[in-house]
Amino acid sequence: MKSDIGAEAFKDSVYPQADAVGWAAVAAAGGAGLVAGGEGFGDLFRQMVSYEKDAQSPGHSNALGALFKTLVNAGEENVQQWLRQLTANPSLVLMGRYGTPSYIQNGVLFGPAGVLVGYREPPRTRNLVSAADLVRLLTLVGWHR
Repeated sequence: MKSDIGAEAFKDSVYPQADAVGWAAVAAAGGAGLVAGGEGFGDLFRQMVSYEKDAQSPGHSNALGALFKTLVNAGEENVQQWLRQLTANPSLVLMGRYGTPSYIQNGVLFGPAGVLVGYREPPRTRNLVSAADLVRLLTLVGWHR
């Protein structure tokens, strides 16, 4: 699926000289291709981690987290499996929904050449991550920082 969205959708508004991630955008996948009006991946990610919008605003952190969680290509390892390996906890569950609708329904990550990462419907399950697992992850981040 080739993108017909203008180049301005691919530019990162804060770091226009950004690498390939800054040239990726997220848009809703429609029956005939991409819906116009994609938003830059870098801008969306920055919004998510900065908590710059309150929980009542469109595009708040949880809605963006829900969006990014649905961007998975078939056959790729999922976040849950990755976290299970990092924490050595085989019972960790992190494939559930956020309780908040995704900011962009049926979103796909795309670049100038077309779709880079497709949409995957998340399973209807709960997220079960222990405090010990979260501490272990934060320790790993701190150690490698």
